[in-house]
Amino acid sequence: MFPIRDHNPSRRFPYITYTLILVNTLIFLSYWHILGDPSKINPFFQNWALLPASISEGSSHLGLLTSIFLHGSFMHLLGNMLFLHIYGDNLEDKMGHFWFLTFYLCAGIFANLAQFMADPYSSIPVIGASGAVAAVMGGYLLLFPKAKIDILFIFVIIFKIIPIRAWIVLGIWFVLQLYNGLAVPASVSGVAYWAHIGGFVFGILATLTTFNKLGKEYPIIVQQYLSDRRNKEGISKIFVRSETNRKLISLANLVNFKEEGTAKELSRYNRQRAITISANISETYTLTEAIKYLEEVMVDIAPENQITWKGKSEEIKETSNELFIIFALALLTS
Repeated sequence: MFPIRDHNPSRRFPYITYTLILVNTLIFLSYWHILGDPSKINPFFQNWALLPASISEGSSHLGLLTSIFLHGSFMHLLGNMLFLHIYGDNLEDKMGHFWFLTFYLCAGIFANLAQFMADPYSSIPVIGASGAVAAVMGGYLLLFPKAKIDILFIFVIIFKIIPIRAWIVLGIWFVLQLYNGLAVPASVSGVAYWAHIGGFVFGILATLTTFNKLGKEYPIIVQQYLSDRRNKEGISKIFVRSETNRKLISLANLVNFKEEGTAKELSRYNRQRAITISANISETYTLTEAIKYLEEVMVDIAPENQITWKGKSEEIKETSNELFIIFALALLTS
């Protein structure tokens, strides 16, 4: 199983993300024809890959940067560029083109330093953009934890695409990297797990400033007279007070309108009459217990009707289903 796309469109064209994918691809194509010839590929990697033993001796520091543009096979390149394509555009959108490029390059160096510290006397060349890409994934986790990621599950001849929350996908990925990094000594591992771990942690820490700058979204309920809310221009009559200069500002200057659908465009199911229930839960009950209780009540009094969950209830239901699917398929494929 592996991710193939996300449901999180960016507002700006990701020039840096696509440029990085192009540069990595062109560099790989420039030497792929000598990959099968040790007499040629070994000296090439000695010059441009990360060599922990050489760094310990005080040389080959350039490899900390150049190695993140090298890959050992088409699948190695494809995997890293797929992950960069899925997660990179959104991070670039939030950071800006220049700062995203700076973030990516610094993340690659930091990830390589983490791998170097795990085995500083290794003579095996370390290559790949996975450390820098892991940082992009860490930043994505911090900024877009609720975004949906389409995961392709392959079981024998069964292909299934299931959307799963980003925090689950990336969280499980990081736990697996951490487990493998601790379980397999870096000196014998063929995968740079500590570069993945270091990059991911760097991505979260380096994105904290962007996270704080973006702030947090809060749902707001505004009440108006019926005559003032027949059209969207009525919102200009609502004012909020600025925190900086304490002046009143029309809400029309601060919000954007987005029409999701009219009655004619909605499905027949969504146009059916319904009862909306909003309630506070006692401190002695959890939201999961409340959901279970409501489902049991519905089975008793109206088994033919359906429940549509919203807000936190919807998140809990989706998360429970996603975790069940992941562990069930992981059990089948193990």
